[in-house]
Amino acid sequence: MCFIAEYCTPFGCLYIMATKHQFAGLQYEDMKRQGKDFVDKYKEISKQVAVKDKLGDFTSFTQVIYYEGKL
Repeated sequence: MCFIAEYCTPFGCLYIMATKHQFAGLQYEDMKRQGKDFVDKYKEISKQVAVKDKLGDFTSFTQVIYYEGKL
């Protein structure tokens, strides 16, 4: 079964591009915006009836934590 949280994996790469390899063209604010967009999209998708019909209501078993501080 695929799960949308697999999308989180590339955020490690985005962080490195935004903080250590600025030549990649990704600004820190862009990375933060993409993280917030993901959290919003996750909530939207997990509430869809079609998703609940296929996967069940997994929202009580999952949590998205978005840390906005710099590491």
